[in-house]
Amino acid sequence: MLVIERFDRQDDGTPLGFEDGATLCARTARQKYEGSYETLVRNLLLMVEPAGRPALRGALFKRIVLSCALGDGDAHLKNFGMLYGDPDDTVKFAPVYDICSTLPYIAQDQMALSMGGKRLFPSSGHLMDFGRVVCGLSRKQVQSVFEEVHEATRDTLKDLDDYCDLYPDFAAACGKQLFSVWQSLAKHVLAIPLDRPGS
Repeated sequence: MLVIERFDRQDDGTPLGFEDGATLCARTARQKYEGSYETLVRNLLLMVEPAGRPALRGALFKRIVLSCALGDGDAHLKNFGMLYGDPDDTVKFAPVYDICSTLPYIAQDQMALSMGGKRLFPSSGHLMDFGRVVCGLSRKQVQSVFEEVHEATRDTLKDLDDYCDLYPDFAAACGKQLFSVWQSLAKHVLAIPLDRPGS
């Protein structure tokens, strides 16, 4: 059983409005793999007041970088969304949800949406361009996101090691491959080598 706290509820249980990226890009659920991250970013930015766009630009970029660094080939339109209380409330970016490293299981997997016209997982240079041109971030802000995602991935390796120790069958089936994929993507996507903590 997996127990999670719903992010689309207020403290008193009142439902929040939620619009996913497919809806905001005028796509149906069946079309959730159609489109680009460029269009997704532009359409989600239209949902917030100008004063709130700088923060949303950074949050969207970080979410996309995280999926790239983990080899998540399922970051489709419906895995991004916006929350609001009523039509007059401030619209907020929904918390991160439904991230899965697909590359360890599907060796030739690609991104769910295109970036720069391609679905291959991007190099750090391409992500730098995306962050600066599409998301409107500075080079320093982009590099800061790279470092934050790298640090979080590295911290998670300790949990992965512990899980592999507890479940040898998992380690043999995909645990070692998971580390290998993350290590390769850290170099390709973030341009920062990934080692296990303490090494």
